Amino acid sequence: MNQTFRLTVESNREIGPNLYVMAFECPEMAVKIRSGQFAMIKEPDTWDPLLARAFAFHSVWSEGNGESPTHLDFLYEVMGQFSRRMASMGAGNVLDLLGPLGHGFEPMQKGIHLMVAGGVGSAPFPLLAREIRQEQGQEARIRLLYGAATKETFASLEKYEPYGVEVVKATMDGSEGVEGPVTVLLNAEENLGNAGVYACGPEKMLEAVCTISKEKVIPSQISLEARMACGYGVCLSCVKPVKSQNGFALKRVCREGPIFDGEKLLWEIPA
Repeated sequence: MNQTFRLTVESNREIGPNLYVMAFECPEMAVKIRSGQFAMIKEPDTWDPLLARAFAFHSVWSEGNGESPTHLDFLYEVMGQFSRRMASMGAGNVLDLLGPLGHGFEPMQKGIHLMVAGGVGSAPFPLLAREIRQEQGQEARIRLLYGAATKETFASLEKYEPYGVEVVKATMDGSEGVEGPVTVLLNAEENLGNAGVYACGPEKMLEAVCTISKEKVIPSQISLEARMACGYGVCLSCVKPVKSQNGFALKRVCREGPIFDGEKLLWEIPA
């Protein structure tokens, strides 16, 4: 049973234009988190906004000598009413967090792990890099293909350093790395016989990642985003179509997802 934690904000750092990282101490939650999972976050004792909002976990860590994580954080972009309110908060503010929720990434076979991030879609990848390194050791090759609008909007690059992640960049304005969308980087990858793709970002980018992965005959795990009211499968507001034996089935992003097999995803409901 998922639990709601009333937590005090430990820090809320602005790390780029409209980009923030909000951190909390909560050992009971941190120890359960897997990459790709999320929490529903709400301000307590208010109905404005009425519903909680979903945020992907960004990273976990331990302060002190303990091996089990005690802290967690979220990378978020200011886009609407609630994220603007979050951006105005500081240490000492209180929020309600329900989680961890959803089905997370599952590290694939040893080989090349390609994490494909578009903008703030990079949020779950420090956690994934941590898990791959812990489970597969130094043999695993981890590469982050990171696309952003400008060089100022790359986020949390320091979080990948402890895990030996190779970061390859693309920007839409050409200010750093290759000019163009992050899919240009994925298209350029070669010798991927023993590789797996993990992707998070805008939906059009994810659809393109699925297409490229199929062309290169490599498996992909895709993190989907959807509007959701509850976060645990009751409201059915976040369903997406996936292939099934009978043609297609509607799966809940909050329960069966948010991570899906890219081979099975459909980007529109068949007629």
